[in-house]
Amino acid sequence: MSTSVSGSAVRQLVLLRGGARSGQSPEPDAEADAGPNDERSPTDERSTCDVQVVSALMRGDPGAPYQAWLRFRPMVRGNLRRIVGPGLDEEDLGQEVFLRFFQRVGSLREPAAVRGFLFAICLRVAQKELRRRWLRRWLRLTNDGTLPDPTPTGRPDDTADREVHDAVTRYYAILDAVGGQGRSLFVTRYIEGMELTEVARTHGLSVSTTQRRLGRVAKRIDAMVRRDPVLAGIAGPDGDGSP
Repeated sequence: MSTSVSGSAVRQLVLLRGGARSGQSPEPDAEADAGPNDERSPTDERSTCDVQVVSALMRGDPGAPYQAWLRFRPMVRGNLRRIVGPGLDEEDLGQEVFLRFFQRVGSLREPAAVRGFLFAICLRVAQKELRRRWLRRWLRLTNDGTLPDPTPTGRPDDTADREVHDAVTRYYAILDAVGGQGRSLFVTRYIEGMELTEVARTHGLSVSTTQRRLGRVAKRIDAMVRRDPVLAGIAGPDGDGSP
């Protein structure tokens, strides 16, 4: 994607964010564009409009980022709410999703597949947020998510901090080892506590497939936790790999 399009997208997002904070209302969502007498099906209409917006982005049309934001904002917001749950910083996370989208839309081969493309970005941004939340909850971090203050040597201040820091590092190394989807399934189910049906819907899987994959991932994580000399002591003899 060209630098000019990305820069334009960033500038427009900044303006949009400022408008939202000042109480200004954006234009109506583009999802409601079709009139009652339109003979095309809602799915066809949506797909056609999606392609038009994405094509404009790829051409570098100046107003395309704003139109994309209007059109896809409801979908992005809904996905983030479902994945992250209550308490999310909707404005910041949504902005991060769109910034990534504008930077990567040039790699989208089929403009009609833009919603799946955006969902994948939403999922990655949500995973990052879930990971930050879990880390704060375990370490009882400050509101800005900072780690315990290090000493001048760059090491944690005392033995307890060193042990916690080491445990967190080891646990995330295990989560990284199970792969992107496995980690996402495990985090949304066992750390965020989503219902199985919601986990399945979020990942585009059937409930039975989600249950099987979760079982395999949880068993693998449990085995790695039990083999780890630090985490095994935290989990205890009956640990299941979840924090």
